[in-house]
Amino acid sequence: MGDIPLIADEWRDGLAQAETRAFSWRADARLIELGVACAPLEPAFRWRGTFYSNSAQSFFLTDTGQSRPAEVDPASVVTLPREQVTFAELHRALARAGYADDSMLGATSGITVRLNVTSDRFGPPETPDGVVFHVVADDGRGANDLFVSATDWLVRTYSGRPASG
Repeated sequence: MGDIPLIADEWRDGLAQAETRAFSWRADARLIELGVACAPLEPAFRWRGTFYSNSAQSFFLTDTGQSRPAEVDPASVVTLPREQVTFAELHRALARAGYADDSMLGATSGITVRLNVTSDRFGPPETPDGVVFHVVADDGRGANDLFVSATDWLVRTYSGRPASG
């Protein structure tokens, strides 16, 4: 969890890198999901943007360069509102829930940010609509699958157990 303040400082630059790749793929690419994890064997972060293009009716993954056709109505694909993405608030919410800076983030999963909307649910059923952060946190007693809503900054789990670390 101690890396989240660093992510908060660097995420706009990481997003800019992802956008450069996406816009070179399609000029109308729009961000629908953002992921960040530690880069293997490097003291840096790996940024994963998932973008959608109406003109291509496809999704594009910036970390692999892979595109895949979308079997959805373009109007149903929601754009992630970047002004609602705040890793500093995520860090505070996790700290309030008892996750200390020495709790480990899932090495391969990192943090995923996307929207929870009626047409595309993300998180436990009681998660409010809006931006949701997903992390796998290991506090030394085991891994916990956590969803943090930017609507109320509460930590939720599928287990129904309290999300405290």
